[in-house]
Amino acid sequence: MQPHQGGLIATPDVLPLISRPTITKRARIIALIVIAVIAIAFWFLSRGRHSPSIKFADAARVGNCVDKSGSGDGVVLEVVECSSGKAECKVAIRNPVGDRCPDGFSDYEKTRGNLVTLRLCLIPAGH
Repeated sequence: MQPHQGGLIATPDVLPLISRPTITKRARIIALIVIAVIAIAFWFLSRGRHSPSIKFADAARVGNCVDKSGSGDGVVLEVVECSSGKAECKVAIRNPVGDRCPDGFSDYEKTRGNLVTLRLCLIPAGH
């Protein structure tokens, strides 16, 4: 063997450490991006056929006419012009005091879980 001719000998503890993302870090980043994309897609898809230009039950006020579509738990109220042929019902009372609408009214409830968040008492649109 020949003796070392001078200069530096590179050893692993002398080399600068270069930080490279590990496979685990890359997988986490990719997973976060995928989750974000899925969340955004779900948000858009959950909006369904609802268009921002259409007013639904939350926007209904006393005197507004509404078109009722769907049945059972899938009833959707859309605020429409009272002069339109789509006007089925008119909002007579919004959020009545008590548990139910008075006799002679049909009621619409919007719930979140077991909590009623909106109750409208409706009459036929011709009244």
